[in-house]
Amino acid sequence: MKLISIISDDISQVFRIVVPSTGEKINCLLNYSRLQEGWFLSFDYKNFSLNGVRIVNSDNFLRQFKNIIPFGMMCTVDDGFEPSFAQDFSLGRSKLYLLTEEEVNEQVST
Repeated sequence: MKLISIISDDISQVFRIVVPSTGEKINCLLNYSRLQEGWFLSFDYKNFSLNGVRIVNSDNFLRQFKNIIPFGMMCTVDDGFEPSFAQDFSLGRSKLYLLTEEEVNEQVST
């Protein structure tokens, strides 16, 4: 698992992540919604696009796509609640991780 440490408190951010197993890039758009008090992720990977999935405190909030994409994403929050503040990732209250295909498969088998 790889910590995505480039997230700031900017309410709209664009960045790329490299998938460890393939070396291919995930183009990400991360938005914070003040009205919904939460973070939302959109991304493109190869021929797969996902738009506006809410980032929640989960061991893999992309689990439903495990047979489509070779990675997952985990979010942890220090207090066990949801990432609900614009500063959550920049201050370290919340952490976002990229999971490898192997880590996703381990979760499924347990």
